[in-house]
Amino acid sequence: MVYIVYLTPLIVSCMVSYFLEKYRKTKYRNTLHKITLQINKQARNLQISKNQKVIKDHYGSVFIGAWIKEINYFIRTRIDPIIFNNTKNEKSIDSLRLEARALIENVASIPLEISASPEKYISDPSIFDERMDPADYKQYCALLLRNHGWNAQATQKSDDQGTDVIAIKNGIRLVVQCKLYTKTVGNSAVQQAYTAKTFQGAQAAIVVTNSTFSKPARQAATTTGVYLIHHAQLVDTANEILEELI
Repeated sequence: MVYIVYLTPLIVSCMVSYFLEKYRKTKYRNTLHKITLQINKQARNLQISKNQKVIKDHYGSVFIGAWIKEINYFIRTRIDPIIFNNTKNEKSIDSLRLEARALIENVASIPLEISASPEKYISDPSIFDERMDPADYKQYCALLLRNHGWNAQATQKSDDQGTDVIAIKNGIRLVVQCKLYTKTVGNSAVQQAYTAKTFQGAQAAIVVTNSTFSKPARQAATTTGVYLIHHAQLVDTANEILEELI
C-alpha cells in the first residue's frame, strides 16, 4: 500500500507529461501545416522575388543579401503571426522559423516558367517566351488582362504616348508599360508610365517586365506611385488596384 501511495504521483506526473508532449507535437504539426499553406499560396511571388533579388555581377559572383532580407521580411510579416497565434514555446518558435525558411527556399527555387523551345522560334502573343517580339509581349500582357475581365488593348506605336496597354474595368482605367528586357529596367520607364497616366486620364500606371528593376527605378516608383511588377503579377496587381479604387 505504501508503494502505491508513492508511485501514484509519479504515474500521474508521467501521464501528464506524456499528454502535454503529445499536445505540443500536435500543435506543432498543425502550425507547420498553416505555415506551409501560406508559403504555397505566395509561391509565385516568392519565385519572382528570388529571381529579382539574387544578383550576379559581370564576374559571376552571386549576391544574395537582398534575397535574405526578403526572406526575413516575409517571415516577420507572414509567418511570425501564424507562429505566435499558435505557440509561445521558444523552442517550437525557433524550430518553426527554421522549417519555414527551408520551405521558402525550396518553393522560391522552382523556375517561374518552363517551356519547350522549338528549333525555329515563332513569336506568339498567347505564350510567353523571352525571345518573343516586343510587340507580341504587349499583346501578351493585354491578353492576360483581357482573360480576366478587363477591356485591355495594346496601343499602336505611333500614338501610344508612352502607353503600351490601356485596360478598363468598372470605370477604372490603367496604363501599362511593357518592357521585354534582358537587362534591368531603368528610371526612364517609370517616368514614361507616369506621364502616360496623366495623358490618358488613368487612375494608375504599371510598368511590367520579365526582368528586374534598378534601384533608381524603384525609388522613382515610390515617389510617383507607379507599380513595378513582373508580368506574372499583372492580373493580381490590376485587380488589387481595382478593389482599392472602386
